[in-house]
Amino acid sequence: MGASKKNLKVLPAVPMFEAEGLLDECIELLTSGEASEGELEGLSENLFKLMDQAKDKRDAVAYKYIEFCKLAEKQLDYAKMFNERAKVAANKAERLREMVLRIMRANGRETLEGEAFRFKLATNPSTVEVEDVDELPEQYVRTKTVVEADKVAIKAALAKGEEVPGAELVEGKQRVDVKLM
Repeated sequence: MGASKKNLKVLPAVPMFEAEGLLDECIELLTSGEASEGELEGLSENLFKLMDQAKDKRDAVAYKYIEFCKLAEKQLDYAKMFNERAKVAANKAERLREMVLRIMRANGRETLEGEAFRFKLATNPSTVEVEDVDELPEQYVRTKTVVEADKVAIKAALAKGEEVPGAELVEGKQRVDVKLM
């Protein structure tokens, strides 16, 4: 929306992005020397109204940002609480399964049946337990090599102006910090 001297006379309620743009355009018109004496007076009034409107919108956006941050924090707390509850429920289920297993073993039973469910003993597949990997013949050993960049050392070298093939120092992303004044 291109602002002109004409449409700056009326100040509708506009979104923050437009308010910031109108504010910049009003300042541009005031400082460019293109406005007549009468237009300057109207532009000056609008400038103060736009500044107030822009400040109100900035504050409203900041309040909403803070509100969303608090909501996210609360939801993470709920997630943690539900995760803890899930662990408790899983532990209770495991204890019940172990109790049924003890009952079946104590009574020599392969199955226990109810109206809707049946418990049946089953044997898990065999597993291998390695006591000492160094004693294993080479054919039974797998070697994993992990290669990773030492980013701290690379950053220090690049910051000193040294060239590090395969790496470059990338400028950090911009962010907006919100602080209560």
